[in-house]
Amino acid sequence: MTSTPKKLGRAYQKRETQRIILDFERGREAELTKEGEDTGEDNEEPAQTDEQHEQEVYNESVNAVQKKLNKIENIDLFQSEKRLSIQRENLEKLKTGFANLRLSMKKSADEISAEINAILDDNYAKLDKMEKSELDDMKNQEVKAELHLNNLKELINKYNSKLSSSCPSDLIVLSKDLSLIELDLLPDIVEPIIPVFTRGKINVDEISKQFGELSNGKTITYKQSLIRLISTSDWLPWSFWIPFAISSSYNNDILVEMYRTNEWKITRYSKEGKKLQDIQKNNEGGDLYKSIYYISENINGDICVSDLTANKVVVVTRLRQFRFTYSGHHSQPGFSPHGICTDDLGHILVCNSFTDRNYGITFFFSVHLLDQDGHFLTSLRTPNQIPSDHYVVCVDDQQNILIGSRGSSTLTLYKYLS
Repeated sequence: MTSTPKKLGRAYQKRETQRIILDFERGREAELTKEGEDTGEDNEEPAQTDEQHEQEVYNESVNAVQKKLNKIENIDLFQSEKRLSIQRENLEKLKTGFANLRLSMKKSADEISAEINAILDDNYAKLDKMEKSELDDMKNQEVKAELHLNNLKELINKYNSKLSSSCPSDLIVLSKDLSLIELDLLPDIVEPIIPVFTRGKINVDEISKQFGELSNGKTITYKQSLIRLISTSDWLPWSFWIPFAISSSYNNDILVEMYRTNEWKITRYSKEGKKLQDIQKNNEGGDLYKSIYYISENINGDICVSDLTANKVVVVTRLRQFRFTYSGHHSQPGFSPHGICTDDLGHILVCNSFTDRNYGITFFFSVHLLDQDGHFLTSLRTPNQIPSDHYVVCVDDQQNILIGSRGSSTLTLYKYLS
């Protein structure tokens, strides 16, 4: 925040005050002109002194700033912290997800590799068997050839020794013996038979199918969006309305919480975006709401609102008629309504996160169960099941309460009807 030098402080404040007064007067003129046109009556107010007028503008400006700061601190800051926390969790999920993908791929590859190794081992076994058979045959033939060779050598040595004899008769006998000898046939030559391995054609597509497929995941980005259903007449200076909370009704109308300086209202729109009604004033013309935190429509058409500033639940009919307010139960130390919803039986459920406003410490948590006329039925509060600092609540079609707490990623489910 930019600070103003002390010597310029008074002049700066004076200029700012004059500017605020001028803007306020212009805005008030526009509002009074519009109100006069709508009612046909003159709107005359008692004359104010400049000091009174300046003080009034100053007070309204302070209140407006305080309201906006409260809204930023209680809603915007919480939502920003929550989104940062979720984004950090998603970052860790992303890292873990990719690591798990790599492990899954490695496992798939290992499984395919194991199958290939099993096929290889089976073929090795067959090859070993073939090799042994062929080696046995070749060795047997080798033995036969070696035996034949040795026989021939012995025969040659035997008759060579006899040739050395000088007796002619011995030579005649030797010649007859040689003529009677029949030599064994030469052993066959066995050619080696080596099996043929025909490599198969690798089908990459089939392997890819067996391995698995990696596809692009769909990235979902959650954006805080706002459908503008408000006509340009709602955006005039000093009279513009800012939408905050939104809820749907049983007939598909849209209920929007609207805020401008020191004023709150609920505007009903059709699903096509046509403005149907404003809910702002009570039967006496006073403001129904000091603030609107959460909205829910009951099965009978009542519109239930948690008003955190007034510490009340405010309920009006579909026709904008005030029905009742609920300010908590005497059995509990205080009441600060936050999340609110209704069930199929017409019950109203509202989160109570009571805060000691002197110290800003939330120390009591419960969910109040009311009938559709605002009568207290019971308080749903158990230490192990109701989270601390709970802010939002809804009911599913199984009559379970779902409770979300601020600053936590935990959603608690609580059975309250049997």
